[in-house]
Amino acid sequence: MYLKISKNQIKQENSYNLYSLKLEQNEKIIGVDALNDSDILIKITDSKNTYVIIFDIKNNIIKSKIKR
Repeated sequence: MYLKISKNQIKQENSYNLYSLKLEQNEKIIGVDALNDSDILIKITDSKNTYVIIFDIKNNIIKSKIKR
């Protein structure tokens, strides 16, 4: 995903990062948006609530989790 949203699309072969958001069984990702070169916004929902995670793709960390 990083290669698709980055301005500098360097071809990287045999290199990938694996990161788990540790979603519950009833949670699912309903959308992903690029905020800037290093952050993506991931929209997650369960049967009742929706929240977003701001994820830093350069450092592979969750910056914040925002619930309604």
